[in-house]
Amino acid sequence: MKKIRVQQEQESMALRDGIGKFITRCKVKNLSPRTVHYYESDLQRFADWYDGDTVDGIDTETVERYVLYLQTETKANDATIASNVRAVRAFLYYLMDFGHLKQFTVHVPRQEQKVKETYTQSEIVALLKKPNMKKCTFAEFRSWVLINYLVGTGNRIATALAVRIRDLDFDDCTIRLNTVKNRRQQVIPMAQTLKAVLIDYLDIRGGKPDDFLFCTETGEQLSYAGARDGVYDFNKSRGVTTTGLHRFRHSFAKSWILSGGDPFRLQKMLGHSDISVTKQYVSMFGIDLKKDFERFNPLDIYSPNRDRISVKHTA
Repeated sequence: MKKIRVQQEQESMALRDGIGKFITRCKVKNLSPRTVHYYESDLQRFADWYDGDTVDGIDTETVERYVLYLQTETKANDATIASNVRAVRAFLYYLMDFGHLKQFTVHVPRQEQKVKETYTQSEIVALLKKPNMKKCTFAEFRSWVLINYLVGTGNRIATALAVRIRDLDFDDCTIRLNTVKNRRQQVIPMAQTLKAVLIDYLDIRGGKPDDFLFCTETGEQLSYAGARDGVYDFNKSRGVTTTGLHRFRHSFAKSWILSGGDPFRLQKMLGHSDISVTKQYVSMFGIDLKKDFERFNPLDIYSPNRDRISVKHTA
């Protein structure tokens, strides 16, 4: 029976039928709607480009021609191309697993590892200063609380905005996260400083256990755009010209590493399913080049002007 099934599966399959079956399988596996949409849109791009009706002719050369098309015709950057090819790879490996395509390896193009943008220590200090409660609006106060939350947890913004009041355990000092990228419920510790901030916030915010923690003035769940615009305005009011919600996550990781935190606990805090993702932070921030820089730099060690410069700076 098994042999007959394989022979049937190896029959020619239309590309778009294959994509449809793959998307259905993704939904059955309970992948997040965001992930499913990612596969749908990127595979649609591949299907529009592909010049055949069936999957039979897809091979290594096909993928290479597709990468060249993305590079030269769409002018996509390295990160976008790599993301698109990962979607195609997942789909092609699905076809291979079910016997619709001969086995071959799909290589994802290498991309330049860019330095992750973070807030400086002085910017974080400025943003964490509590606003004047007699003058500030609810939106300003909420943005300050959200910034405290992101600085203190390293959560993705989508995860933070999905937290409900019932997810906060002030007795055990933990936060239950139900909306995470890998779809696995997670419990993280709540720092005492964040606990105090959230208790003060809830005294003003009010609400029931099932309500979202971060809400609009009418009590509805705060949207991504609302959070983004609110933080942008708050940052600007504090003289912080750089902005970005995900920048807080990068800042959390950098501070953790430079403070000597171990990568395995950082992996749990950030909710990475693969330690290799966490290692990107470690390799990027693991060595603070500015620390004791003048102590080891040969120019500062041997320069005859060193004493004069030191005197000038301390004068």
